[in-house]
Amino acid sequence: GQDRQIVGTVEDGPQHDLLENIRPYAYFPFAQMPTGGLTFFIGTDRDPASLAAAVRSAIRSSGADFIVWETMTLRQLMRMARSQQRLAWQISGALALTGLLLAAAGLFGVTLFAVARRTPEFGIRMAMGATPSRLARQVLVEAGRRIAIALPLGWFLAWLGRHAIAKLLYGVAPDDPWTFAAASAVVCLIGCLAALHPALRAARTDPGTALRQE
Repeated sequence: GQDRQIVGTVEDGPQHDLLENIRPYAYFPFAQMPTGGLTFFIGTDRDPASLAAAVRSAIRSSGADFIVWETMTLRQLMRMARSQQRLAWQISGALALTGLLLAAAGLFGVTLFAVARRTPEFGIRMAMGATPSRLARQVLVEAGRRIAIALPLGWFLAWLGRHAIAKLLYGVAPDDPWTFAAASAVVCLIGCLAALHPALRAARTDPGTALRQE
């Protein structure tokens, strides 16, 4: 019902939480629509936290009947806006790390057991001229096959659960291919490291000891 002069436009965005529903937002001069509080944004190239005392002093010396209720930096404000997401990320990260360690321990145990069972075979191979590097490479290849079988299963399960974590993500799609690729690379790296010790053990097989076991 009143004419307003538009002095600028801004992009719609969240006001309190990063994942809230975006609604149109307008700013009006305080003199036309006074409220119980004001928020001042102060730009500086210094440490913003060091300006709190100076800002309070300037407001008090202005003679205005203002009470400085709270001061915070933009970094602190963004930390508050992401508090729920950060907690969810920490919990998800801890669960992911636990799962990764369990997977590495499982691959390590299975590979080590397979190497122990094949010790006589490795002894015969070395007695017939196989090199230690060839035996180690064979163990790593077999571990790589196990990883190659497990990765598609992990992709499928992650794709099924993508909607459950969609609300915890900001700026990243739940089915982002680069995220899947990065996670797969990490799993492959951890899997290779877990299989490295059993592979070195196979390479150090003593033919005489292995044949006596047979």
